[in-house]
Amino acid sequence: MPATGCVVSRDHVVLRIAQYEELREGGRACEIAKAIVRGKIANQRALLLRHARQGGADVLRGACVSMRAAAERLDRCSTLDEIRGCEGSAAASYFRVFGTLIDTAGFRFDGRNRRPPMDPVNALLSLGYTLLANAVEAAVHVVGLDPYLGALHSPETGRPSLVCDLQEELRAPVVDALVLAAIHRKAIEAGDFEDAGEGEPVLMKTEAVKTMARLFERRLLRGVRYEPAGVRLSWRGVIEQQARAMARCFLKGAAYEPFTPR
Repeated sequence: MPATGCVVSRDHVVLRIAQYEELREGGRACEIAKAIVRGKIANQRALLLRHARQGGADVLRGACVSMRAAAERLDRCSTLDEIRGCEGSAAASYFRVFGTLIDTAGFRFDGRNRRPPMDPVNALLSLGYTLLANAVEAAVHVVGLDPYLGALHSPETGRPSLVCDLQEELRAPVVDALVLAAIHRKAIEAGDFEDAGEGEPVLMKTEAVKTMARLFERRLLRGVRYEPAGVRLSWRGVIEQQARAMARCFLKGAAYEPFTPR
């Protein structure tokens, strides 16, 4: 009788072969990429609409209209580049108004920048996305998928493209919401950053990094209704279930359903 580890390893090989075969077909990759982008846009819009009830409704709702139009254009897309264009258009609308959600002294957001982030809000977002990517990659390995072959993100040396795919729908409800809460509740303050000078990236103090890491881990333990299974799961559990949903997509030819919390 083969050892348990060998059985798991063999199952992972079967899954990865299915992953390679499914994503070899351009049409199938486009279908999965569209679902990923729809989920991302839906969750970004949900965050904006939730805050629109608290103020700045016209600006936020206007952005949501533009984002919905981008999501509707997905149906007419026939290439990955067109799909990425819709994603980019929606992201531009979203981040154009994201700063209006922040009303705490010492924090402002004039647009997304990274590598390196040039202001505290972008530094928090970048750190949060890195932590999210680590959590998603752990789930991908548990399930047995190849983290380096995705649908929406093209293969690039050193980039775990499937991890990037799976984290897209989770950015707004997990990281963006956490960053806003950390700022508004003063868990993170302006004094937690060091300005290196004009045109230089902002530096986040070590204790603030530790604080955000703790808040992120606490966020992953938070329960949320997982409608596909009709149960309540932690966000960490949701991440693993979405990786398993992607595995079923490859193994059974099922449609990928992004997670959109209610």
